[in-house]
Amino acid sequence: MTIKIITDSTSDLSEQAIKEYGIAVIPCFINLDGKSYLDGVELSRAEFYNRLPGWSNPPTTSAPSPGMFIETYQTAIDDGSTGIFSIHTSDQLSNMINVARIAALSLQSRSSIFTKPHPNSSFRFRPTHHGNRIIS
Repeated sequence: MTIKIITDSTSDLSEQAIKEYGIAVIPCFINLDGKSYLDGVELSRAEFYNRLPGWSNPPTTSAPSPGMFIETYQTAIDDGSTGIFSIHTSDQLSNMINVARIAALSLQSRSSIFTKPHPNSSFRFRPTHHGNRIIS
């Protein structure tokens, strides 16, 4: 069984961890001053923090469409994943997990997709190797 780990940009993983463990990251939207930016794609962390003092209103985030999750899940399936572990912020803090669940339901006949909310907003994925498995 090949497991793919998928998360969203609110996990704030380092590029090193993303590459080392082959984690797919779905960007959320950062909304500020009437515009929406894909986190880490259209707006880098450095740019976000550099611009932060000049904003009159605090930024907000929003989840991408289920289509973005479906596309990411489908790519994992097409690449040979027989299971997907999708880790997201708790639904008490974000709608991301709900969108992930909707997307997972649409592909449930193609792969096992487990959506996991993490109740702690300061969650950081720190996997450790155990044989050929990744355990967190």
